[in-house]
Amino acid sequence: MNTRIRTGALVGTASALLLATACTADATAPVISVEGGLGTAKIHGKPRTVVALDNASADIALSLGFEPAAMPAAAEGVPGGITPWTQTALSGKHPHLLRADGDLVAQVASYKPDVILATRDRTLDPVYAKLSAIAPVVHYIKGPDADPWQTSTRVIAKALDVKDQGEQLISAAEQITLDARAAFPAMAGTRFNLLVSPMPHGVGAVKSREDTSARVLRKFGIKLNELTTQLPGASNPARTYLDYADVGRADTDVVFAAGTPNALATLEKAPAFRTMRAVTEGRYIPLNPALAEALAEPTPHSIEWAVEELAPKIGAAAMAARA
Repeated sequence: MNTRIRTGALVGTASALLLATACTADATAPVISVEGGLGTAKIHGKPRTVVALDNASADIALSLGFEPAAMPAAAEGVPGGITPWTQTALSGKHPHLLRADGDLVAQVASYKPDVILATRDRTLDPVYAKLSAIAPVVHYIKGPDADPWQTSTRVIAKALDVKDQGEQLISAAEQITLDARAAFPAMAGTRFNLLVSPMPHGVGAVKSREDTSARVLRKFGIKLNELTTQLPGASNPARTYLDYADVGRADTDVVFAAGTPNALATLEKAPAFRTMRAVTEGRYIPLNPALAEALAEPTPHSIEWAVEELAPKIGAAAMAARA
């Protein structure tokens, strides 16, 4: 499977879109109404200045040819605060990064945006009214963790008046995943567990098939371990908590773990983790912060990147599990 060829093609598509999109809003264009869970955004003409409040929204805008005037930094541990796939889409440009410790509303207002994108912003609700007074806020429908990435892409593409391009990006990203499944058929039916946010005394484990990262991983043809789905939930109902003494309960065909390098080192020192068969037999796949974000904040670009990074590793682990 040559995912690099496909990736280059999609980045080229985004560059072409950037040239095609207008640099100024068309005041005579019809109003575009985009419904969301907190209200309806009414956009007058094609937006000229876009501010994104979450990385997924920023990346989708970039993939559609719109460079955000400002966007948040990526997750802790991602070098430079910009994910690799976003760096590629930016072509060497350096966007303004919103300060996590600053007044968000004031920061957004300073850019005088025509539209604000927030399809995966988990902190939107308390400031939605204030932000809406600045510009239309295009956001989630069911919730920041409930809408699939395809929905987020369609919502943003509609707001930016490039619906057809949005469908093209969705189709291309979905095809890349299908190509990976064909290239690594051993993945089909392989069971997995995903450990998240290792702490000093234990680690979280995804127990819901509808967890965002689990949904993306399932597209590889692998399936969340049934036993894990039956474990009691934690404060986050999509997760369960395992003390390090009990972490062996997460052993299965393929074990993923997401966290910062220091957090993963803590997990990997746990005796019960080190003796898991998935670990001793080479079926453990650590996810650095960029890979974890690619799964947790999926976009057409991040899925391409994740497929290229993960498909060979999952395929090899699946083969080892069948040996």
